[in-house]
Amino acid sequence: MPLDNSAHICTAAAVLTAAVCYQGWRILNKPESKRTATEQSAAIVHGVTGLIGNTPLIRINSLSDATGCEILGKAEFLNPGGSSKDRIALYLIEQAEKSGQLVPHTDSCIFEGTSGSTGISLAMVARAKGYLCHIVMPSDQAIEKSQLLERHGATVERVAPCSIVDKNNFVNVARRRAAEYGADDKSGTRRGYFVNQFENPLNSDAHYRSTGPEIFQQTNGHIHAFVHGSGTGGTIAGVTHYLKQQVPGIMSFLADPQGSGLANKVNHGV
Repeated sequence: MPLDNSAHICTAAAVLTAAVCYQGWRILNKPESKRTATEQSAAIVHGVTGLIGNTPLIRINSLSDATGCEILGKAEFLNPGGSSKDRIALYLIEQAEKSGQLVPHTDSCIFEGTSGSTGISLAMVARAKGYLCHIVMPSDQAIEKSQLLERHGATVERVAPCSIVDKNNFVNVARRRAAEYGADDKSGTRRGYFVNQFENPLNSDAHYRSTGPEIFQQTNGHIHAFVHGSGTGGTIAGVTHYLKQQVPGIMSFLADPQGSGLANKVNHGV
C-alpha cells in the first residue's frame, strides 16, 4: 500500500532527525582539538551565553565582484542579543565574577548608562547568569528600546538628556545608582556593579580576545584591511590591536559619520 504524503513527510523527518543526531554524536565524540571550526560551532553550547561569538564571516558578493577585492562582513547580528555588544556584556560580567565584584544569585545588580545595544546585551546576560539589571537611558530615546529591555527583565530608568559633565547625565546617574545599591546590606553580598563601558579597558580587551582572533582564523590570516564604525571605540580598538600583532602592515579604518567627534580626534587631535 503506497504511503500518503503525511507518511512520507514523517518518514523523511525521522531519517533527518536520526542523521542529525548521529552527526552530533560523531562531532561530540571527536577530541575538541581535532574538530573543524564548523564542527566546533555545531557542538552543544551551555545556555544563551554559549551562543555569543563565533559568528560567520560572509563574502559580500556585490561589492567583491564590483571592486575585484574580497570584501567580507562579520555577521555580529547573529549573536543572541543581535549585536557585538553581547561579547563585552559577557566578558565584563565574567571578569567581575573572577575578581569577586559579582557573585550570581545574591540579588546583586548590574548598572549601566546606555542608549543602545549594550543595554539589551547586559539585560540578556544578567538574566542568564543570575543577576538583576538596571539600565539608565536618555528620555529622548525610542520607547521601544525601554520596552525591549523590560522584556529582558531589566529595570529601565529614563532621565532628561544633558551633558556628560552634568551629575544627572544618564551615565553619571547609573554610576550613582550602582554605588547606592546594597549600601545597607551588612552582609556585603548584595552588590551593585557599574559596567562603565565608555571608560572600561575591558571593553576593548573583550574584542582583543574574541572578535580579533576569530577574524584572523576565519581568513587564515589573509587580511589586508579592517573597517569598522565606532560607538565606545572598544571593537575597533580591540580588533585592530590583535590583528596588527598578527598581520604586519594591515590597515585599520574608522568609518564614522561626517561631523563626528571621533573623526576630528583621530584626524586633527581635537
